[in-house]
Amino acid sequence: MIKRLSFILLIFILSCAKDTSEDDSSVYVSPPSNTTNTGSTSTTVSQYSLTVSAEEGGSVSTSGGTYDDGTSISIIATPSEGYEFIGWIGSDSTSSNITLTISSNVTISANFQIDCSYWQYEVPDWKKTSYELFDIIYPEKYSQVGNLLNNQWGSESGEYGFNVIVVDYNNDGYRDVIGFHNDYSNFVAYPQDYYGYERKQMIRFYKGTCGGNFEIDEQNDNKILGTVHGRKVLLGDFNNDGYVDVFFISHGYDNIPFKGEYSKAIFSDGSGGFYDTEYTDFVSFYHGGATGDIDNDGDLDLVIVEGGRGKSLVYLNNGGVLNPSSDLIDQDLAKSMYNAELFDLNNDGYLDLIMGGHDWWNQWSTSYDTLPLVVYGDGIDFIDNDYIRLPEANVNRQGLVSNFEFFDLNNDGNIEIILTRTGDGLGEEPNLPWNERNFYKNWSVQVLELSGNEYLDKTNEFIDFYSGTEPWIKFTKIRDKDNDGVIEMFNNVNPYNDLDNYLEWKIIGGKLIKQ
Repeated sequence: MIKRLSFILLIFILSCAKDTSEDDSSVYVSPPSNTTNTGSTSTTVSQYSLTVSAEEGGSVSTSGGTYDDGTSISIIATPSEGYEFIGWIGSDSTSSNITLTISSNVTISANFQIDCSYWQYEVPDWKKTSYELFDIIYPEKYSQVGNLLNNQWGSESGEYGFNVIVVDYNNDGYRDVIGFHNDYSNFVAYPQDYYGYERKQMIRFYKGTCGGNFEIDEQNDNKILGTVHGRKVLLGDFNNDGYVDVFFISHGYDNIPFKGEYSKAIFSDGSGGFYDTEYTDFVSFYHGGATGDIDNDGDLDLVIVEGGRGKSLVYLNNGGVLNPSSDLIDQDLAKSMYNAELFDLNNDGYLDLIMGGHDWWNQWSTSYDTLPLVVYGDGIDFIDNDYIRLPEANVNRQGLVSNFEFFDLNNDGNIEIILTRTGDGLGEEPNLPWNERNFYKNWSVQVLELSGNEYLDKTNEFIDFYSGTEPWIKFTKIRDKDNDGVIEMFNNVNPYNDLDNYLEWKIIGGKLIKQ
């Protein structure tokens, strides 16, 4: 009897348990688990999700996944160029390299912000010569400058030295933009005004900010008239206030009858503003020039050279005022020169003047008296000073000097002169009408070495690749531009945007080796 009652009671209990399970509406979600069978027993391991992401400005080493409880995961946050890591969203850690031990579901995101220091640069000493002040004008992080100006003017902005200057003009550590749109392309109709005022446009000013962005400078923008064709710009602190000033070398319309143009400068006022000065006493077909302390009195002077009809000038700086004079330079030597540089070639403490134009031909001369030359300085002027004519082009029809560079390539204590050249100006079809010729085609490099009292062409000994069919090179510079300890020579083409036309050599064993 007792056994029967016990059996009935057991059945009743089991029935109640089954009914309760089937009628319960609550749902319990257990953590994911792995079941490990050890033979006699099994172990359940919980699993959790890890979600990792990156905010704008960087990346992370993993996006996460599902991991066993107790798993350690290393995560690295890497900022993009121009950004810096500032912390994690979902974690108190400030380190960009963290290790998480998984014990629950985790969502974490790397946080970044713009690194303002990346966009800053050290303001140069504006008392240096123009040769020493060179900077790469269009590095990758400033490639938007051209687009900025295109959007304003609706046409192509142009190259440095023509109408776009990238420089920190307000000394805040960020590069700014000064630019104006050249308009010299009309081959038929000239404006009535001699200086072409109807075709000039106002100078534009844009202030740089953190992040490489630019905003219109309301203090200066559209308040100063530009030039018809600003052929080259010279930068320096001419008025001695600690801020950069800009001197525009201009030649006007590049068409017959080549009326020429005066030069002008915009000077800083020391408070972020600019005022302009126009040098209207001398009008000519000016092309090139350079700045430096010609008379060794502690301030910046400058020299500009013209293309064949007027007078080359020396501007001596007296108390922050530039006084132009044609009496400080030999006009017979300086005629028909398109480019100039100031550099102490003989190491006597005085800047020397190096000039170049057409070797073989120009609009007003057919003689060889326009060969490039060196005029040694004496700390006073360039009148009646010793000079050396430089060899003509080493490549046929590459007779126009477009740029000078200087470097002791073989480390023998003597500076070599490196000339960049282009077509001789006649064009491929010199019998065609003037406006139908293909001028200034191709490029070449020439290396000159001083021997006694003359410079000899040593191109073949110093450089392995020195001519090509790419567009002409406006300038070359020798610098350790990537800070790797190896000196490079490179051209003006932006390597980030035009790799096909970018040229670079490295100085290896005293020679320029094409890369």
